[in-house]
Amino acid sequence: MDAAGVVPEEAELAALLRVNAGKGRAGEVYRLLHRMRTLVRQVGETTADVLEAWFRSDAAAEAGVEEWDARKVKEGVVKRGGGWHGQGWLGKGQWNVGRSEMDTNGKCRRCGEKLVCIDIDPSETETFAKSLTELACKRDVREDFLRFQEWLHRHGPFDAVIDAANVGLYNSKAFSFFSGELCCKWNTDNN
Repeated sequence: MDAAGVVPEEAELAALLRVNAGKGRAGEVYRLLHRMRTLVRQVGETTADVLEAWFRSDAAAEAGVEEWDARKVKEGVVKRGGGWHGQGWLGKGQWNVGRSEMDTNGKCRRCGEKLVCIDIDPSETETFAKSLTELACKRDVREDFLRFQEWLHRHGPFDAVIDAANVGLYNSKAFSFFSGELCCKWNTDNN
């Protein structure tokens, strides 16, 4: 598919997962899961059934290594973004499989764990940055935006940029310098 420039959709990926899971090909299942992670935002019922069947299988329980280099895992997550380490299956044994929902605070109703924020992968970050730059340069404020980019390159890099104009206007009819300043202070104190 890749060589022909064909981008599979969820149905094709689910079919490939079903075949490889049925044959116990843990490496292919791993590869397909990460391919699906980048292409599919939310899986349908049929795909969820395929995934549950894989993680309940004996092949899934046997896949993986019992010892791994934590440093390599951490480096992989930082390099690739998105929470993916690229080191294959870590650990062996039966998976704890079940469906759940998240509450309004991002906490799982089944296990009680809270979702964590993960970085998007570097290529997604680059695509997002390019589209923002194109949008900003199409408007009348091209010179201001280019000056802002130059300032970022001189003073950066930054983990986050707070758009004080939007913070200052949030939930109000008039701009509030206090809200923008408060947001910046909170971010500084909590990071």
